[in-house]
Amino acid sequence: MYHWKSKNVRSLSLFFANLIYKAIIQVQKERNLSFDCVVPVPPRKGKIRKKGWDQIDELCKILSYKYKVKIAELLVRYDSREQKKKNREERKDKNGAEYGLKKGKNCNFSKVLLLDDVITTGSTMEKCAQLLKNSGIDEIYGMSLFIVD
Repeated sequence: MYHWKSKNVRSLSLFFANLIYKAIIQVQKERNLSFDCVVPVPPRKGKIRKKGWDQIDELCKILSYKYKVKIAELLVRYDSREQKKKNREERKDKNGAEYGLKKGKNCNFSKVLLLDDVITTGSTMEKCAQLLKNSGIDEIYGMSLFIVD
């Protein structure tokens, strides 16, 4: 994770996209599910401009092009403070990072898979899932590559 996220070793993106794809297939088989699409957790404002890329965006592009997974960018993030610069309590704060639905995006899905790279407190996943639920999506499942405690 460190080399991929902090040292920008982008060649790991193909490896991680393959892991995600295999996990999606496994979950769908084991639980008899089919997702309408994958919804990426959006990057903070300015991240792509500053770093040149966003890990989840890159994974979703690979999932879309290589594995033909439907990606629906339904969410937007409004704040620009990095999660890793927040302490645990700030990350848990319900008024922390602000997310919203993208204007003009169609949420006519019944089952979606919300995808993020790292879960620390679960707050981001919870906020994004609640937005999707409020938009009329019946079932929201979450997946991440890493869990940090």
